[in-house]
Amino acid sequence: MNMSSWFRLRVALTAWLVFVFMGCEAAPDLESPQTYTSSHCEFSYPGNWTVTEDTPQDIDGIALRTVVIETPGDAIFTVSTFSPPSGIEAATFAAEVEKERANEIKAMLGDLASAVEVSKSKESKLAPTGTSVGGLRHDFSIKLLGEQTPHWGDFYQFDGKEAVAISYAQVAHEDYDKVKAGFDYIYNNMKVK
Repeated sequence: MNMSSWFRLRVALTAWLVFVFMGCEAAPDLESPQTYTSSHCEFSYPGNWTVTEDTPQDIDGIALRTVVIETPGDAIFTVSTFSPPSGIEAATFAAEVEKERANEIKAMLGDLASAVEVSKSKESKLAPTGTSVGGLRHDFSIKLLGEQTPHWGDFYQFDGKEAVAISYAQVAHEDYDKVKAGFDYIYNNMKVK
């Protein structure tokens, strides 16, 4: 492959990856919401967002359930419930996500994993929202083939008598305003038993 072909291939691949990582977010459909219900939590979410995973686990006598919701673009929203409340807090959960984030992103990219860099997060506190007891924001970047995309990962904790739920919303900075109303919609109607 000559340099001209390599350059065109790299430009085409970069354009495709930028599209994949920056996505095309649509406004959240709050007129036709869907409802998710489990034995320990319930919340409504935008009608055009999709539950893509609902994974129950038992870890040392603690029932853990993780629900992953995807937007039409590339933002994700997860809710992990722990029952009985095991002393886990949003800060502990966020630290675990921080440790695994780069590995998860690289696993999704397969052969391109060596071309990606994930920066260490800068952490800041978030005021309570909806029914939460407060939260944390991780500010990090994903750099792929020289293209850097800054992201936020917001963690909120919701306490109940039987369980604790920790939400994690991840979105590129440039898409935040497009999905914020959907995130807030979930935060404002989260019920944890």
